[in-house]
Amino acid sequence: MTQNPARTRRAAAEAAAPAKPATKLTAAGPAPRGAKTGAPATREAKTGAPAKPAASRTRAARRRTPAHEEIAERAYYIHLEQGTTDELGNWLRAEQELMAA
Repeated sequence: MTQNPARTRRAAAEAAAPAKPATKLTAAGPAPRGAKTGAPATREAKTGAPAKPAASRTRAARRRTPAHEEIAERAYYIHLEQGTTDELGNWLRAEQELMAA
């Protein structure tokens, strides 16, 4: 059986070439996933917009949307307290109160 001459030349070239480290980055190739590129990972660096202050981020993170049942119950109690028949107004007020809490 004859060996393929291209295969033997490739094998000889691979054996003679020094092994490249897997983590070395070249200028032409992209950085591997999770690799640190040295660029700052800030909002300003990514978009050009200044970063938000920490207080506004935490306040937005704590705010939740109240459930339908919670809003309905609060709107009912607003109706009992005021005696109004404005269902939409009571609903919107209840929603606003629960979102602020």
